[in-house]
Amino acid sequence: MVPVDGSAYAKVMTDFLVNHRWTAKTHFRLCHVVEPLADDVYPEALWEQTAHVAAMRLLNEMSKKINALLPSVTVSCVVKRGDPQNEILEEAAQWPADLIVLGSHSHHDPHQTRLGSVALSVLGKTRSTVIIVRVPSEKIKELSTHSDKENSRARYGYCDSQAS
Repeated sequence: MVPVDGSAYAKVMTDFLVNHRWTAKTHFRLCHVVEPLADDVYPEALWEQTAHVAAMRLLNEMSKKINALLPSVTVSCVVKRGDPQNEILEEAAQWPADLIVLGSHSHHDPHQTRLGSVALSVLGKTRSTVIIVRVPSEKIKELSTHSDKENSRARYGYCDSQAS
């Protein structure tokens, strides 16, 4: 399972996945979890429609890149709505995930090694093996050429991509 938080993370996580060896039966489950908005911030129905399309586009692009470079693996995608920590843990348990490959960054001193709250929570609460890919803050800024607001809220949605 590969939780993805926005386009900057998608690029870093895709690079990580395609640069490692995986067995032919590997199945990546790309997951994007978004938190619901307060009703007074943005009309929920309009936001859901916009966010769902943007989130699925992000995951589908990532899926296509992975399949192009790793044609023997299977990739499926899910967009979930709720608390990222809880939704990642729930998806990992229900799917079930043998391995969670999770990106993490810290808003703290770049010379210190600290995990973000979602990564730390998932690491401490899951039964799955976890690989944490450090995403430097400067890399996020470099890759975030457009706002990820459109990718930040959605209801459940699915995509599937399989090797031929």
